[in-house]
Amino acid sequence: MSGMSDGDFDWHVGCALQLPHRYSGLRFGPPLRRDHANLWIQHVGHWNGDTNRLADIIAGLARLPSARDPSYTYHSLYALTPFAIIGQTWCQPGPASPAFITDTSIAFFYTFETLLQECLIIESLKAGTRTLDVVPLYEHRYNRVRGQPNLLIDDLSTLKLVRHARSPIDWEGLRATRENARRGSGGRGWEARHCREFLFVSRLQTHLMIAITAACHGLANFATGQISSPLVKTLDLPPTLGALAPHWLGHVAHGYDHATACADLLESLAQFYEQDLASNHLRGIPIPPPQQLSDPVERSIATTPPYLWGCTVDEAIDAYRWNLFDVGLDDTSVIQWSRTASDWVENWK
Repeated sequence: MSGMSDGDFDWHVGCALQLPHRYSGLRFGPPLRRDHANLWIQHVGHWNGDTNRLADIIAGLARLPSARDPSYTYHSLYALTPFAIIGQTWCQPGPASPAFITDTSIAFFYTFETLLQECLIIESLKAGTRTLDVVPLYEHRYNRVRGQPNLLIDDLSTLKLVRHARSPIDWEGLRATRENARRGSGGRGWEARHCREFLFVSRLQTHLMIAITAACHGLANFATGQISSPLVKTLDLPPTLGALAPHWLGHVAHGYDHATACADLLESLAQFYEQDLASNHLRGIPIPPPQQLSDPVERSIATTPPYLWGCTVDEAIDAYRWNLFDVGLDDTSVIQWSRTASDWVENWK
């Protein structure tokens, strides 16, 4: 955590780990010492596009181990996935020896401002604005982890993308305030804010799941072409500021079918780790059965309930299939989306 309080982030990580954990069969557990951890996930926190701050964030992503064997060859690589930057290092003991990953760090940038801009881009494209015109208007503004009291403090109407909105936005109705929060379910706009929070967390966990899945694949496999996904772009050097938004926004700019890309990325992960895809099915998507849990960390991952209010289906964890990027900011569309997503999960066949 850096400059931002997000007590729920460990829970988001637990939800996002479920599918990579099951598809890969990899083991997850606590290191003997904190500095021995080889998977780090950081929610970046406050950042408003300052290049020096970005350099500080990226500086610690591709870390070489402190006790390196001089006879081994070490490599590093970076990758972009939606609203995440991954740095990964691996070791090659010798020409005939298999390489192994030594460290992975994920910097995650998704906050409530991101949700607002995703929705504004979707509405702009539906209104006929060209992708080339709207993507450069995306602003790196990351401050709030939820649309709750005391956290929506900036004037969001100053976002550049607002000029392309199809209809005026009621910013006071959009955000939760102390006054309307006290009135609970009887207050004006309560259901829409409730549903928008549901949408925000579902997107957050989906974006985080993609970053973890890409890291579990091994970034070198994407760089060499053994695995291909429109969700993942590898880089030999740290990404520049200008490289972030064009890739991060591919899912809302119709660069690819997001749900299909997520399913393919997970299936290729299972194939890479030789998991049995025919063993079980989740809404038509092959998924390995739960493995035996080896420690409390894995048990916490496996038992973390997915984020779907009112859901009674135990295996409803593929949020990326809930038409996540077909909805705008207005109350009517976000309420309709929430009801449709909940009904789909409750009644899947």
